[in-house]
Amino acid sequence: RAGWIAGAMLLLVYAMLTHVGALSGAAWPGGSTGADTLSNIARGLFGPVGQVLLAAIFVIACFNTCVGLIACVGQYFHELLPRIPYPAIAAFFAAASMIISNIGLAGIIRLSTPVLNAIYPVAIVLIALSFLPKPEKHGAVYRLCIAFTAVQSIAAAFPIPVVSPLLRALPLNALGFGWLIPAAVGLLIGLLVPKKAEKA
Repeated sequence: RAGWIAGAMLLLVYAMLTHVGALSGAAWPGGSTGADTLSNIARGLFGPVGQVLLAAIFVIACFNTCVGLIACVGQYFHELLPRIPYPAIAAFFAAASMIISNIGLAGIIRLSTPVLNAIYPVAIVLIALSFLPKPEKHGAVYRLCIAFTAVQSIAAAFPIPVVSPLLRALPLNALGFGWLIPAAVGLLIGLLVPKKAEKA
């Protein structure tokens, strides 16, 4: 229940941000990122006070996210490499993050977009499959859906000769949903796999 409520609230917030961005594009053109757009809107509507308020909101939101990510990543790698102290791992990722941040938001988005385009479809399909009844009885569905989705999303995100042009030609790929058909094919094939063959 908490997940549904949080999801609905996030959907509402991002829908409003999308609407504001769409309306403000003509008034403040040339923004390369969402941060530029929000900064222009805050300055245009509220002047310097709006920019200070927006900066405070960014600091609070990003600080919470950074602390959470560094803590989680540090704990994960400390479990993998117990000989390295947790504070050292956390300090390393904090320093690396500060160095990478100097390339700017636009540069970070440019570098991370292909990776996220390859990962997100797999994550979405994995979450969707968790709603299947009795998931332990559908091992083949999990494996085939994830495999087919991963092949399409990776080939669409990164240039792979011959394969990428073919998979990018799938319907809905221009909208970022080219992985839907491979996922559906994996689902259908997985459901048709006999239980005996799946266990074998």
